[in-house]
Amino acid sequence: VPRHIEKFFLPEGVQIIKSNYQDQVDVSDAKPGSYAFNFLLSSSGGSEVQGATMITYYEIVSEEKDKVQRYFIPVGVTLLSRVVENGSFITAGERLRAIVSKYAKERNCNMSNWHPALELHDELSLLKKLSSEANDLFAHSLNQDVTVKREKVSYQHLASLFECLSVAKVLKVFECCILERKLLFVCSRYSMLVQVMQAFREIIMPLTWCHVYAPVLPRAMLDHLMCPTPFMIGIHKNFAFKHDFPFVVDVIIVDLDEGTVQTPDPDASINLLPGSIKVWLHSSLQTVLKTRLMKSDDVLLYEEENDSINVNVQNLMTFPGEKVLNAFRKAMEEKILRNIDEFCTPLVHGNEAIMLFDEEAYIHHRGNDEQTFLKSFQRTQAFSNLLSRKVNA
Repeated sequence: VPRHIEKFFLPEGVQIIKSNYQDQVDVSDAKPGSYAFNFLLSSSGGSEVQGATMITYYEIVSEEKDKVQRYFIPVGVTLLSRVVENGSFITAGERLRAIVSKYAKERNCNMSNWHPALELHDELSLLKKLSSEANDLFAHSLNQDVTVKREKVSYQHLASLFECLSVAKVLKVFECCILERKLLFVCSRYSMLVQVMQAFREIIMPLTWCHVYAPVLPRAMLDHLMCPTPFMIGIHKNFAFKHDFPFVVDVIIVDLDEGTVQTPDPDASINLLPGSIKVWLHSSLQTVLKTRLMKSDDVLLYEEENDSINVNVQNLMTFPGEKVLNAFRKAMEEKILRNIDEFCTPLVHGNEAIMLFDEEAYIHHRGNDEQTFLKSFQRTQAFSNLLSRKVNA
């Protein structure tokens, strides 16, 4: 288990909330709402731990100077797993929600405003039972060596990305990821931080983000923002830019609530994507994402592969995740990384192998509008790792 992992269970720290309501007021009116979120930790060795936390609040009533006072303390359950299944995996958060939903139905309660039992012991027993069943579920998966797959791949993280940011803003962050800038994501929802940042890691493939990656950074660890190397870090808006926030001058701030991207110096050039690539990718994404608009005047909406005349309204309502990924893959492989194999020369000596890459020849081979970007791109760790993987292949 990674060090300091307990700080990720309650990123804002333990906060005891004092209620100003009188004792005759319904508890549900005073009690903070329950919430759940995912988080992911990555190590320098490349291993990852994914987790999910559910937090609810319990009421403690005390008499202070003949006055009834209510306090609400956070209590929850966290699932941790090193099982990261390829393709369409079921995250720890989805497993936790499935288990909690089952008990919520049995208890006929709404988890968005979970009322504590009259006796604290009963609720703690429920949390213990949740943890026990979750451990059994993960142990069964490991022992049976099975991969849990869905009937359909979920693109919820990609849908969340374009709900928070416009296509132009997505491309701006996309190019910052490729060039390995310091990226700080801010949002009032922990789960949205995780989904959006995971989406960016996916759309830059075959490149891999190989620097600090923390979709949910606890308040007690804000000093990590002083890291001199590139990072992708997410923080909750409640403790962003407060009195204890470190002074960071070279960070790009992505506000998912406002849909904005702020650079340290808006007028400074950061060697962004060439205009021709950006225009092509922007147009491709707009066409994919606005399918309903593009087909709005069609007489028939039908499944071409089945040659049927069935109205395909459901497909138009479904987020086109695979088409979005294909657009980014095509941009990476056919435009950004175009023809790099022609300038790679593998050298093998015994059991050792290295890849020589002719940077100068490759840059002169590309268009004039691409050369500034490529000079910066070739200096990134992601590009070096890509060449290393080619040697191993």
